[in-house]
Amino acid sequence: MSIEIEDTIDHLISQIFVAKDKKGKYKVELFCESKRSTWKPFSGIIAVWRSGAALSGSGDECVYFCPECGSIIRKDSHGNYHKDGKTFYGASCHECGTISRGENLIDSRFARLAVNDWVELLIKYYRKLKGDVDFYLKYCKTGIRSTTQFYKDNPHLGKARENMAKQMVDKDLVIYSLSSLVQDLSSGTSLRSALRAFLTA
Repeated sequence: MSIEIEDTIDHLISQIFVAKDKKGKYKVELFCESKRSTWKPFSGIIAVWRSGAALSGSGDECVYFCPECGSIIRKDSHGNYHKDGKTFYGASCHECGTISRGENLIDSRFARLAVNDWVELLIKYYRKLKGDVDFYLKYCKTGIRSTTQFYKDNPHLGKARENMAKQMVDKDLVIYSLSSLVQDLSSGTSLRSALRAFLTA
């Protein structure tokens, strides 16, 4: 049995009772440039959110990544840890075992990948989140790499914050909901093919 067929069957078994208007528990967002080649690498920023889970009631709750291996940090690993006689708030990565202080956790990942590698990364997070995911594709007309790097190098500069804010606002959005994904998979489309079509739309 091919990997693509396995992907489709596994997903359909786990989501067979998903309602047509079902939204995912999580949002996986990829923010990238509008010019996305089907074979050349392109830059993007990936982030994960737990839909409507912010304690303040203000919206989505950020899901953090391990600064060492880039895996999703599960919520049950957050808490107080002890090292060298000191207690600190942090999280433990279930993938690599690294214990990171709270301030070192990252809320997004920047990468420059070919479309097939982006698809594999989305599938990785999709599986870690047990398939309960809506995918968001946000893109702008200008390059994001230089703006992002300038902001990282100069976070205190008003101009850097202004440029970053403008770029994040000046964007288009495509949503691939959980119910739409299930519908596509039920028609025989593989998970890889569905996500590749989503990224290159």
